[in-house]
Amino acid sequence: MKIILKGEPIPQKRHRTAVRENRAHIYDPQSGLKNMVSKKIKHLALLELYEEKNEIDENALYLASNEVYYVAVSFYFSPPKSATRAKQTLSTWNLEHHNIKPDLDNLSKFYLDAGNGILWEDDRQIAKLSLEKKYANEPRVEIEVKKVNGCKISNTTKDVLQIISKKQFSEIVDEILLYAMEETREKYDQIAKILICLSKYHKEFSAINRKILKKTEEKNDN
Repeated sequence: MKIILKGEPIPQKRHRTAVRENRAHIYDPQSGLKNMVSKKIKHLALLELYEEKNEIDENALYLASNEVYYVAVSFYFSPPKSATRAKQTLSTWNLEHHNIKPDLDNLSKFYLDAGNGILWEDDRQIAKLSLEKKYANEPRVEIEVKKVNGCKISNTTKDVLQIISKKQFSEIVDEILLYAMEETREKYDQIAKILICLSKYHKEFSAINRKILKKTEEKNDN
């Protein structure tokens, strides 16, 4: 899902303290503004779903608490008025970086909070976050949300991965392949298949996979 909020991006302001009846209370000075942005996000999200399903259902935004999300947010600002006309033009070609306030941290806080309960149940579910600031003739905020698909893994594979660390796995692959080379072709193929399956969960998958395939070619030559 991708939604576009027109207008200059809004940074998060610090929470403030007010004294009432001799007690200090912390409050968000942007709660009203954030609520307005949340309503706009919900409206745009429902329109996005309508285009996909040709129907608007308020319950369509029901979000599961166990989902995991990848979120990319792009903040587009108007070219600085104080800059020369040449620099303003260059900035819209993304040849001038947006390296002034507001910072990405405060920008993301505002919109991630505003998206709670709409684009995701809670922003703690965001496992991967991509942020960028740019200049554009049309200031806006673009928010793209994708669900992260969980790894489909058998109970047997999970049991193995629970007792072998990534470092240990890399170290024993050579020993297993050395053993497998002495076995029949059928048994070697079974062992290689298991190693390839397990290596998918390793960050060095490509290197390990190439090693297995190289040994497989040697086994074929024999």
